[in-house]
Amino acid sequence: MGTHLTQQKRGRGGSVYRSPGHRFFGQISYVLPKKTMRGQVMRFIDDPGRNSLLAEILLEDGSKIHSIAAEGLIVGAEVWVGPDAQATLGSITCLKNIPEGTSVFNLELAPGDGGRVSRAAGAVSYRLAQDEDSQKVTVQLSSKEIRELKPNCYATISVAA
Repeated sequence: MGTHLTQQKRGRGGSVYRSPGHRFFGQISYVLPKKTMRGQVMRFIDDPGRNSLLAEILLEDGSKIHSIAAEGLIVGAEVWVGPDAQATLGSITCLKNIPEGTSVFNLELAPGDGGRVSRAAGAVSYRLAQDEDSQKVTVQLSSKEIRELKPNCYATISVAA
């Protein structure tokens, strides 16, 4: 009539209650080269641990990076990665290089934190403005909250796929 003993509770449950962590791809964050490089999208990876696709990008120097895929990106597409990258679809660059009104995702809240905001499928933030002294960049997050971030925070251009 009472509650089950702890030993009895342990025997209950099955795979429905356990995380299939062995199938997850792993943590995705910005690990970028110091200089700006061109990259090519090699393939897309479906990770059961998240609802957006991952893109495997082969850089000019032969190294591979993994990033959340941008909507509209295709295999073989050219993307730019680095602090002075061009503002094209799927490129990863600093907020100071992104034009006003551009949609971004996988946004860093502090430089070097690897991307914390707008990472789910369809999530998007917008770069609004930059101060004249270039100390802060204004961004509207997907929750409609407006934040001021440092201009050397990284973001990916477009919408998360």
